[in-house]
Amino acid sequence: MYHSKKKKDGFLSYQDDACLVYGFVVDKLLQDHHPIKVFQVRSKQDPNVQKVIKTYFKDSTDVDKIATRQFMAEISVLTRVHHPYVMGMDTMGIFPGYFAYVMPLYETGTLTEALPTMNQEKSDEYLVQLCAGLKFLHRHKIAHRDVKTDVLITAKEKRVVIADFGLSEILPTIDKYQQISQVLY
Repeated sequence: MYHSKKKKDGFLSYQDDACLVYGFVVDKLLQDHHPIKVFQVRSKQDPNVQKVIKTYFKDSTDVDKIATRQFMAEISVLTRVHHPYVMGMDTMGIFPGYFAYVMPLYETGTLTEALPTMNQEKSDEYLVQLCAGLKFLHRHKIAHRDVKTDVLITAKEKRVVIADFGLSEILPTIDKYQQISQVLY
């Protein structure tokens, strides 16, 4: 289990705050790329329920302002999408000093890891699923902008899931603009 220490001022570290609110216990740290940390957690009420909490520590530097914008873009996209081949988000929260959201735990790994041992039939099936997920995103005016095998997760249910929406963008729709003649304003 991943343990964190109390800060001198008596406040728990930020992943513990999120776990208290959502009712989880941290099992392990999955990723630590400042300012983002990703934790595998389990429910206090039902230890069989496992999730992932992604946290983003807020800062005032220019680099962190860009990261904040990317994290908020990811949350904005995830609140709009519900599709079997697109990563979901269960809930999100804004805490003093950080943002966090809870998502499903996909235990099997990335497509990068699965490809070397995958047969042609399974790769064809995953390709069809990937196309269905991308079609869904594009129909909802969402551009992922970073599709690669490292962000495609293979789920236990033998499906591929598009993840990591940090560089994504919600595209404007034509009806938000006023069209005069043939020029779009």
